[in-house]
Amino acid sequence: MGFRERPEYNAWRDAVAALFGEKCIACGHDGNIHMHHIQPVEDYPELAFDPKNGVPLCGNCHSKVRGREMEFADQFRQLQERCSGISRKPAPTIEELRQAAVADLSNEATVMALLQYGPDPKQAVDFYEQYQGSIKMTSRVAGVMSCRFYQVGRHLDAIRFADTALEMARSEGIAAQTVGELVIWKRLSLNALGRGAELRPYLEALLREFPDNADLHFELSLPHGEEPGRWTILSAYFTQMSQPHGEEHLAETDPRFYLTHALRAVELCPETSLQLCNYLNRASFLCATNGRLKEAMGFAKRAFTCARRDQQRMTAIIGEAEVFVQAKLYEDALTTYRKALGIDPQNADVLAYIARCLYMQNRVKAAVEMARRSLLYDPNNAIAKIALSHCEQRGQCG
Repeated sequence: MGFRERPEYNAWRDAVAALFGEKCIACGHDGNIHMHHIQPVEDYPELAFDPKNGVPLCGNCHSKVRGREMEFADQFRQLQERCSGISRKPAPTIEELRQAAVADLSNEATVMALLQYGPDPKQAVDFYEQYQGSIKMTSRVAGVMSCRFYQVGRHLDAIRFADTALEMARSEGIAAQTVGELVIWKRLSLNALGRGAELRPYLEALLREFPDNADLHFELSLPHGEEPGRWTILSAYFTQMSQPHGEEHLAETDPRFYLTHALRAVELCPETSLQLCNYLNRASFLCATNGRLKEAMGFAKRAFTCARRDQQRMTAIIGEAEVFVQAKLYEDALTTYRKALGIDPQNADVLAYIARCLYMQNRVKAAVEMARRSLLYDPNNAIAKIALSHCEQRGQCG
């Protein structure tokens, strides 16, 4: 087993992220993050899994210090102290952010600090509209305003700003790196307006321009460009017990279309990307729905290995369980779902999935109990409601 495949290494990564965050400690970038050992493992094996011997670095900063670790050790210690709060100044208030932005509206950093990190999207929209004549428009400003307009329900404005952000990113020469994040709010807004049919040709046109963009391939792996929607898609399983789950959602297009893009997204996504776990889960799900169970299991296990948060681990475990469901190995699926309950014993979705498996084994009373437990935590859980409905049709709810 390689060093980075050891469970201790994954635990170390999580601990470093918990201590110092998941943005580059040197430049603040939040993409392509590596966890870097301050003291090299080769020279200090006893510190290999000490979280205080690690810092998050983007790929660019990491490449600059690799092989020169000792030169930067003191600087990294100072940055660690700042990140862990030892010498950190109190976070500025919203009013302080506003005053700084008003004082220099041409400064992108101060304006972005207010627009992006202010907790109230309406305040961000009001501020932008009050000072838009003086705010310097960049792809980052347009992108964050697309997000804020979506959050306040102004979907047409969100679409307009998403288009502006992408056009400016082209002129700034950064479209290839940012296109995935810039189209998110347009996608969500089109869905909210009931115009999801426009998404596929829009995304395919972008893919012709950026053929190796993992984010665009991932978007095209989603029916109508929706969110991954595992819970929504799985609910179709109860609606049509005789069909593979998700078939209703995939019926308008050959399911292999979605699978092809999901596999391409995984192929293109860097191993260090924070999105890789999501992409692997999607690939696992689509392989399962297409009957490619061995591949599905491989992707699910790989997703669990690279998961950095409990929610990502939960999704990977559920993906593994779904492979067993597709293979009609319901007892194995139940065992796997219970691992997810070890992470979150009150997860309404997992309880509903357990109810589904019990129902498929004709253990109706047990299924009813699990479905009702699910509804205690989430009264609107669609999967649990469908499970109860099927049990009621058998007249065995008691």
